[in-house]
Amino acid sequence: MNSFYLLYRQAGFFRNSLANSLSVTPKTIRNWERQKNPPVAAVKLLNLLKNDLSRLGFEWVGFRFISGELVTAEDEFVSAGKIRAHKYLSMKHDR
Repeated sequence: MNSFYLLYRQAGFFRNSLANSLSVTPKTIRNWERQKNPPVAAVKLLNLLKNDLSRLGFEWVGFRFISGELVTAEDEFVSAGKIRAHKYLSMKHDR
């Protein structure tokens, strides 16, 4: 079993569903498996989808998503609403 196959299976895809999601053919996915040369962007996307944010860069090590919230390396939960409100909260704080 090659690592690209395992990666897309861990991210919840089958060959056909991954091909459909990436707008390529299942044959293309099979070629990436056999030749062991999938596009870097596809690998990064699959790592994100399987909840490995460290692929974004060193500063993201330990970050993950749980139930739709971003969880920091320090186990703080940050919702989308908190992220959107950050701008306004910091403006209020600066006054």
